[in-house]
Amino acid sequence: MKYLIILIMSIFCLSSCNKQEQIEDVACKYVSIIIQDEWNDLAKTNKAFRRYMAEKHYTPATCAAVKLGEPIRKNYWHNATAYLHNGTEINITVELKNGNVYVSVVDNLFGWWR
Repeated sequence: MKYLIILIMSIFCLSSCNKQEQIEDVACKYVSIIIQDEWNDLAKTNKAFRRYMAEKHYTPATCAAVKLGEPIRKNYWHNATAYLHNGTEINITVELKNGNVYVSVVDNLFGWWR
């Protein structure tokens, strides 16, 4: 089952020379939010998951960096990668549209548990 969330954040000053870097920074912040939200949703509905994670003292991973790569069309990166602090890489899609950044997590984040 593919997991897809789209989050939006306005970006100001995207006309600067670091436009791609700014998009990567915003996308990374939203990847962390998506992971946290998925973790919380699973913990609310699954006692075994909650207990296992508490016993192991696990916490949700956070995004360390995003690499957009080459866009497949203007302002649309279908094969972007998010690099998490725990060493995991996840596939994401990033789109810049009307000054907003849309981020979709392509990978099933907690599929190993479900």
